[in-house]
Amino acid sequence: MKDGSNVVLKSPRRIGKSSLIKHVFRQKEVLSGFNTLYVDIYGTRSAGEFHDEFQRKLLSAPFAKDEKFRKGLDALLKSAYLQFAGYNGLTGDFKLLDPGFKPSSVPRIPLDELFAFLESTDRPHIVVFDEFQQIGEMPDALTLQKTIRSVWQHHRRTSYCLFGSKQHLMSNLFYSRKMPFYQFGDMFFLKK
Repeated sequence: MKDGSNVVLKSPRRIGKSSLIKHVFRQKEVLSGFNTLYVDIYGTRSAGEFHDEFQRKLLSAPFAKDEKFRKGLDALLKSAYLQFAGYNGLTGDFKLLDPGFKPSSVPRIPLDELFAFLESTDRPHIVVFDEFQQIGEMPDALTLQKTIRSVWQHHRRTSYCLFGSKQHLMSNLFYSRKMPFYQFGDMFFLKK
């Protein structure tokens, strides 16, 4: 992950994938050199729910409270916020979010812009998606996978760690030549 590689980790449920990454996130080298983000998508059932969960986790991450990060985020939110209550079309006035905003009250920012924003910040990121096989079971799965892959493949400062517990779905996502995530990252299997 330090060199920007992506990691795919498979193992049955309850073996320790989440505990392992939380342990990695506590390491001195990671704490001092990276922003970290953990997103569990086990409960998501559509591309929209995936999008909402990622945006919510990103906007509530500890590093999102940093003043420099907030300024960049406010600029990103401007385009989405224009469609929301913060823009007065009659006067042209625009109101930025208050520092104490709730991530759930923010309009949906385009997914590709959220991921591109991570890549543009000062510090590199390690982003973990737990139960990643969920994106293979969504009704709009292929479109979501293509969108994500088209953005992630150009990232050099963000490592994506994709964890999954359903072996057949993970294998289909990463071993099938027809799938957008074919050979996307270094594959590991975590044994008991």
